[in-house]
Amino acid sequence: MTGQTNDNPAGGPPRQDEPKDKQKAARSLRRSLAVRLISASLLATLLLGGIVFYETRSLLTTAVETQLGSQQGSQARAISTGLSSIKDTVSVMARDQELVRALSDLAAAFEELDQQSDLLEPEEVESLDKLYRDMVAEAAARTGFDLPPSEELVPAGEAGRYLQYHYIVANPFPSGETDQLVMAEGDDSGYGAVHEQHHEVVNWKRSNFGFSDLMLLNTNGDVVYTSMKQTDLGRNLISSLFVGDALGSAIVARLTGVALGETILIDFQRYAPAGGAPTMFAAAAVSSDQGAIGAVVVTVPIEALNGLTTSQERWKDVGLGDTGEAYVVGRDLLMRSDSRLWLEDQDAYLATLNDQDYPPGTASEFTGCCSTVVPKMSIDSAVP
Repeated sequence: MTGQTNDNPAGGPPRQDEPKDKQKAARSLRRSLAVRLISASLLATLLLGGIVFYETRSLLTTAVETQLGSQQGSQARAISTGLSSIKDTVSVMARDQELVRALSDLAAAFEELDQQSDLLEPEEVESLDKLYRDMVAEAAARTGFDLPPSEELVPAGEAGRYLQYHYIVANPFPSGETDQLVMAEGDDSGYGAVHEQHHEVVNWKRSNFGFSDLMLLNTNGDVVYTSMKQTDLGRNLISSLFVGDALGSAIVARLTGVALGETILIDFQRYAPAGGAPTMFAAAAVSSDQGAIGAVVVTVPIEALNGLTTSQERWKDVGLGDTGEAYVVGRDLLMRSDSRLWLEDQDAYLATLNDQDYPPGTASEFTGCCSTVVPKMSIDSAVP
């Protein structure tokens, strides 16, 4: 046996005085393994969370897109169905025998008036001229719509001037209630008797179906009757400078080319008898036993189109949430119905205009015009 010592004899227990650096190394190794295991677990958790997040976001995006696509289809169908209902209603009216008789009688009485001369007294003529001077000034001030000079707007025909004086100038009812005039004071003509006979029935049909106005036209394009007694009464829509060529051209080019009773829709156009406000029409030819005798034309209120696009302003009920909306845009990229923002907060809508790249003063043109359709029709579809 030699004098060499062995700190850890074979098979013997570890020495209690094992060097501290080996103990530290062991603890460090254990910590390193624990950190690596924890890091690996965290990395796996993060990767799994990221995958779940992106998959969930993708699913939510797909769900939202599907919902929006469904809403788009639903709104499109609602608008299509609503417009079809309007067309069907006008087609039924064009076949209504009471309306057919009214148009036939009124057209005959109108023609009889038009063959006479000097039906109005000088002071009555002056009153009619003043009506147009005031109208031109008001249209320019309220909507910026420039009409031709007033002297060019007074109806050329004798019947037109006569009817406009008795049923518009001398109408005792205020604006919005002018349809209440059944028998015009001082109108002892055959037209007055026929108007008294048919007006209440025809006007009831107009009101019952929710149209803003109803016009009856003879085959020449003369407006022989209007429910609301606007300045298209007694006027020829085809040749008149006053109303523009949108409605008249549609009657000539389109209405005569469709089957009797079939309705055509005429897109919104500025219409002078409505103060220059954009107006939508629906028209159908009317016939009797003798063939075509004219047409019935109704004014479709903007509220009817808004009701279709906004679901009667119940956006949330149809899944559009707090900001979603649907509106109609024409081929000219101008809106045909109201924006949700306009309906809910007009001040915010005007502020939005100021923030967009519109010409200076665009928003100011809307001030004071919010009760008309003009502001809503004048905004590009890009405005929220």
